[in-house]
Amino acid sequence: MLMTLWTSRRRRTAGLARQHGFTLIEVMVVVVILSILAAVVVPRIMDNPDKARVVKAKQDIRVLKNQLDLYRLHSFRYPTTEQGLEALVQKPTDAAHWQEGGYLDKLPKDPWGRLTNISAPANMAKLISTH
Repeated sequence: MLMTLWTSRRRRTAGLARQHGFTLIEVMVVVVILSILAAVVVPRIMDNPDKARVVKAKQDIRVLKNQLDLYRLHSFRYPTTEQGLEALVQKPTDAAHWQEGGYLDKLPKDPWGRLTNISAPANMAKLISTH
């Protein structure tokens, strides 16, 4: 009797020992779930750098606008198209009331690496990004 209990228990344990791996169906289900998650998450993550560049460009434009307005307060006009944003870094020859030290340390580039420039039609300054 003792021998039959031991043999019966041994057969059950041997059957359990064989079932340590995953079936092909289980692996495929996991792969499908991970693929669906990747399809949802990856576009959201990959889209963020473009949004960050746009936010930075808007912030840079606000800074340039404020410095151009300050230049206008001192000089009673915006820089001409010929002077461009360089008038905020180095004193133009015709600027009588220019802020000592300049309005900007250096000319900014937009987040895509292009220099920002201004165009001054009539009495209005318009910021543009050069191509």
